[in-house]
Amino acid sequence: MLLAWRGMQGGMACGYRLGDFFRSFASIAMRPNSMPILPGHEAARSLALDCGPSSVPAVEHYVLKRGRTVYILVVDDSQFTTALVQFALKQEGYEVEVTDNPRGAMQMIQKREPDLLILDIAMPYQSGFEFTARLRAEGYDIPLIFMTAQDSMESKLKGFHIGADDYICKPFDHQELVARVHAVLRRIKRSKRNEGHSIRVGPIELFPAELQVVINDRVKVSLTRTEMQVLRVLMSCPDQVVSRDQLLSSVWNDNENNSNIVDVYIGRLRKKLEPDAAHPRHIISVRRIGYKFVSK
Repeated sequence: MLLAWRGMQGGMACGYRLGDFFRSFASIAMRPNSMPILPGHEAARSLALDCGPSSVPAVEHYVLKRGRTVYILVVDDSQFTTALVQFALKQEGYEVEVTDNPRGAMQMIQKREPDLLILDIAMPYQSGFEFTARLRAEGYDIPLIFMTAQDSMESKLKGFHIGADDYICKPFDHQELVARVHAVLRRIKRSKRNEGHSIRVGPIELFPAELQVVINDRVKVSLTRTEMQVLRVLMSCPDQVVSRDQLLSSVWNDNENNSNIVDVYIGRLRKKLEPDAAHPRHIISVRRIGYKFVSK
């Protein structure tokens, strides 16, 4: 399927050409099994040669480790989509590689783990959901954005439930994708700065840098990065109510997103930390407001 890439604004040299091109294909962009008329990579490259960076407000190029540019892996079975996404992100200063299937993605990840994974859901042989579950089962905690035409609430919640950091629906404006990439990487960078010290509340001690919780000084529980961030916000304010909006703002840098995301991650934390997730003792719901972490 095609990615509906809206023309860049602000008088850029390629704005009219790209905008008109993609408007002409808007009617087939979301049809099942639709295929681009022009060859993927070469068509996209020829159309985009004189395009400048997005008009997203300037931000620093994120360097997660000293002297190294952020490395992003894009997995989508549409070469047309991957070519355009790769071009847009390279314009922002990122190192970007692409592949059209999960098998190739796993081989690339085993050789070099990316800082961010952008992943389609509907792909041959293995879905994006299945691939993500395999990654998590094998211990990879790579930040992940789903990029897909599946826009149902059920699909979004499933994506967040298995560990996505964000979810963007096709068709979309390239500037929105760039902004979401910036936001996810900004959260990672901020999280790494704050991971130096453990937090203990009652029998539970959180070690952010290790993505680990120790219960009663004995039981070790592994967390994903997003789970750790949610738990850290709650444990930093023991016995105080933290609203869903506060969690969205602190963890996802977004107070307009669907609060169901928060509930999904609370459910995951309860399954990992509570003796009985159906009757939690540590992470307590406060009706119509949010949650609090109880110290006793």
